Amino acid sequence: MKHKINDLEGANKMQKKTEIRKFNRFFGIVLVAVLVVGGVFATSATTTTSRVVFDGRTYNIPFEVVDGYVFLPGQDIANLLGGSFTWLSEFGHGIMDIGGNIFAMTVGGDHHPTVNSEISLFPIQPKLVDDRVFWPIRFVTDVERFDVRYNPYTNTVSISSHSGRLTTLAGVGNHGARDGGRAQFNLPNAVFSFGDGVFVADTYNNLIRKICSEGLTTRHAGSILAMDDTGFPHGFFRNGHTLNSALFNRPMDGVAGRGGRIFIADAGNHAIRMINGNQVSTLTGGTTTGHADGSLADARFNFPAAIDMDSHGNIFVADALNHVIRKISMDGRVSTIAGVPEISGFSNGAGDPNRALFNAPMGIAVGNNGRIYVADTGNNLIRVIDGEDVYTIAGSLVFTAGPGWDDMPIGGFADGVSSMFNQPTGIAIWENTLIVADSANHRIRVVDISTGEVSTLAGGEFPGHSDGIPSEATFHLPMGVEVVGNTLLIADTGNNVIRTLTLRE
Repeated sequence: MKHKINDLEGANKMQKKTEIRKFNRFFGIVLVAVLVVGGVFATSATTTTSRVVFDGRTYNIPFEVVDGYVFLPGQDIANLLGGSFTWLSEFGHGIMDIGGNIFAMTVGGDHHPTVNSEISLFPIQPKLVDDRVFWPIRFVTDVERFDVRYNPYTNTVSISSHSGRLTTLAGVGNHGARDGGRAQFNLPNAVFSFGDGVFVADTYNNLIRKICSEGLTTRHAGSILAMDDTGFPHGFFRNGHTLNSALFNRPMDGVAGRGGRIFIADAGNHAIRMINGNQVSTLTGGTTTGHADGSLADARFNFPAAIDMDSHGNIFVADALNHVIRKISMDGRVSTIAGVPEISGFSNGAGDPNRALFNAPMGIAVGNNGRIYVADTGNNLIRVIDGEDVYTIAGSLVFTAGPGWDDMPIGGFADGVSSMFNQPTGIAIWENTLIVADSANHRIRVVDISTGEVSTLAGGEFPGHSDGIPSEATFHLPMGVEVVGNTLLIADTGNNVIRTLTLRE
């Protein structure tokens, strides 16, 4: 959950789109054409300004519309992207921006279409108005590099320049603990990187697993001693002089630190464990629940669910069932930096982060600027700890109206500035965006840090396991995200797999 990825903008299920294939790499950027959504615009000539969100930044670009056809001011888009753009339809024919206008292109070459030209070659018929080519209103996208959709309800064009294809890196989908090329996982909650490997907090196997560069999965630390009545491995606590002799209890997250050490949020043991070489020890906490600050030996936690580290080596923990954010300093002291211990609720803390209230926070990411981003899971919010202030950057706090449930926030789904989440967990940072594993919405979401606007990167309304184009891929309770190089890693918890998404080629 610790590294950073770029913003990709999505829209809702009412959108329609066709896919296009890659055409021209000379300019380094491939974009999209405008092609059908019946009845979206008025049938008379009009000029409307659409919000174009490109890589998380919003631009206003006018689209002239005549009888349901749109003239895309290509040069405006080209200037926005810093170069010309080209695209090709899935049928092998396309259109091209030349000098700010949109021209047609057949297999035989480029030409300006006229009434007598070979328009029949095009699967979608354009319309000539005053020697300008208008196209039916629908957005299509380069299936391997772009995700572009139009939302008629918000008049927003969403363009993602680095969207690749989702693939399954490891896991065959069913529960188990098998190693090798057809590995099995058991509700893995997090994925993180260290050295040349990808590590997995294989939560319900009580193991730390490693996926090597060849794609083979091995057991890195922990053992399975016994199964419970439901068929899941029992969790235990034991430090070990060898990696396989150590025992964990529902490890939820991990982060690689200095000197080759790995720190594990061993939630069921209420402890922060440390893997150093071939040994596993307890950094702080113990097998009993509670809340206590102070020395590493005296500190107590209650289901520490997420962990991250700043550039100085300080560790930050989302202490979920204590409803607080903890800090483990380099000098070996544990402190509560935000929240009120053992009290759940919602309150921002202006000037005093220890007056803020959280509700079972289960995701944390620390920025280079010192800001701490928290997935406030029980409140379905994304919160920020910025020095002495705590504020909400995304999400809406919504309560049920039923008796006895008034204090229970409910989740939902909405993109935009009035966004909604449903049990957000894993969180990652890159540049000016946050990436959130919106687990109960079965989606990966993006938050613009500057505006708080939320979009959907991948996933849909219903759970499933399908790879491919991000907007058409499906997840089942994804709970962890991490970026390694130009690749996004996703712990697709309910599917028992680790997924990848190429961000840049």
